[in-house]
Amino acid sequence: MLFFKKFVYCVLIANSMLLHTLLDSRVPLFDTYPKMTSNIPYTSLGNYPTPLYKIESLGKKLRVKAIYIKDDGYSNDTKSLTGNKMRKLEFLLADAKEKGYATVCTVGSAGSNHALETAVCAKMVGMNAVLVLNDQYQTSAVIRNLKLMVYFGSDIIYAPTYYDSNEKMEELAQEICAKNGYYFIPTGGSNEIGSVGYVNAVFELKEQLKKMGLKDPDIIYITLGSVGTAAGILVGAKAAGLTSTIVPVRISYTPEYKTQHLCDLVNKTGAYLKRIDEAFDFEEAHLYQEDTQITISGLDIAINHNCAGNGYAATTPSSANAIAILHSTTGIKLESTYTGKTLSALIDDANNGILTDKVVLFWNTFSYGTFEECTAQVSDEQCLKSLPTELIHYLTDPLQPDDQGI
Repeated sequence: MLFFKKFVYCVLIANSMLLHTLLDSRVPLFDTYPKMTSNIPYTSLGNYPTPLYKIESLGKKLRVKAIYIKDDGYSNDTKSLTGNKMRKLEFLLADAKEKGYATVCTVGSAGSNHALETAVCAKMVGMNAVLVLNDQYQTSAVIRNLKLMVYFGSDIIYAPTYYDSNEKMEELAQEICAKNGYYFIPTGGSNEIGSVGYVNAVFELKEQLKKMGLKDPDIIYITLGSVGTAAGILVGAKAAGLTSTIVPVRISYTPEYKTQHLCDLVNKTGAYLKRIDEAFDFEEAHLYQEDTQITISGLDIAINHNCAGNGYAATTPSSANAIAILHSTTGIKLESTYTGKTLSALIDDANNGILTDKVVLFWNTFSYGTFEECTAQVSDEQCLKSLPTELIHYLTDPLQPDDQGI
């Protein structure tokens, strides 16, 4: 597995004009707003900046002027998970530690990338993690992630089917936290503290573009899941002066629900940072177009509501096609819940001629790889002992027809 990842990365360097340079600062946001350095807790977990590279073959295939990938999913370590959740946890876990907590508790679905990453990163900083999980559609990512949760010794609680929404799940987790003295982390790490990770990520991107002599991309495609990543990018884009059109791609729930949630978190995140440093450039977001779009002064935002399919973790033919296309051209393997749907929106726009003269950036947020070095060490007996009984069936349930594997 390690050889494969290094091989793919070398191919990208050789054939796709790798654009990955070291920055002078670990937290570019703090360089611009120094007051935040001593007022926002932060702990270093990942290796940044994450790679930024141009995919020549994919651009030609889709007849787009140029396609770049900002790859938050790359790792050169077969035991190291990355992805967008780590950026949020650098701020969330630091906040928990500063407040004196020893254990964090978060929620997610059976195959939650966020729940898994929380367990892994909590151990990295000497904390414990309790994961409250509910049911979802079966995917190959569920199998991988549950085995990894067992491998990393996660403490898992099953939430019965009554807890069928993020709100109900979070209420349950907050009750557990109140009873046991745990620090609560919401779904996806998506609150104003976690979202700072992606405000910072935009400043990181701006520095990379500057060092490489590149203009801002015309369009950036991002996932609109638990909304923390998208909210941070929008707040960061305003503050950093990013001129790109930003396309958050909804992957679940209704357009109205998800847009309202995004609008609220944008405003909470911006207000939080402005309280810390009054110089922080923030404009309040507002809903429009029957509450399915948001507007922020100085930004061009176009939420894509066309790729969610039957909801969270439900595979779609267009997502399966997008995953296959990227894998065949780069070796990068996305998943069907988040990033496959996001890339499918980009491909749909390309096929409709919308991107013909555009420079496009796809922000990959999935920590890709099978991590077989870890999962191969997890026995059936360990799974039976470590996983709640209600989650065992995911290890053998058939996959959805369009599942592309990990």
